[in-house]
Amino acid sequence: MNLVNLSAEPPGVLHSWIPHSLKAEQIVFLPDACPGKSPLPTGTAVMTKQSDWRRFAISDCGCGMRLLKSSVIPSHMTGDVAVVRATQRVSDILFSMSHGTGRKLSRGDCKPLAEAFDFKTLRRYVLIPEGIEDASLRTEGPYAYRDLDDCLSLIGDFVEETGQFGVIAYMGHL
Repeated sequence: MNLVNLSAEPPGVLHSWIPHSLKAEQIVFLPDACPGKSPLPTGTAVMTKQSDWRRFAISDCGCGMRLLKSSVIPSHMTGDVAVVRATQRVSDILFSMSHGTGRKLSRGDCKPLAEAFDFKTLRRYVLIPEGIEDASLRTEGPYAYRDLDDCLSLIGDFVEETGQFGVIAYMGHL
């Protein structure tokens, strides 16, 4: 099996996330790779001929994205968003790309940090609907995600940055 690591996680950790019964020719761990509810982590692209492959992708399906020409990669609520164009090397990672910079902390590890975070100031910089309570943002604060530059350094061979823009609003999980 060919394993491509764009996540900055140690290879031993990545191997521990792979279901033992998965038979894959290639697995790509993207910058947003993290274990979730599904046997196969969020932020992975897999090439397999295994007929029962769907049992490994129970939830979080569709969290990655196909990168054929260009796309955007958001960082966090107070960070920038990169506009990227695929390079020819994107075929090496199954034409896949992460849908964001990736978490640097699990949701559980974020909760203590949220207690000291100033959500009132966050709301002055980013439009957040009044119906979204601060409690629902505890695991989504800027402290939870990798910075954009760190992410772009992991995927630089596969994308060319063509622009950046800032976040002005957050709608929550729709």
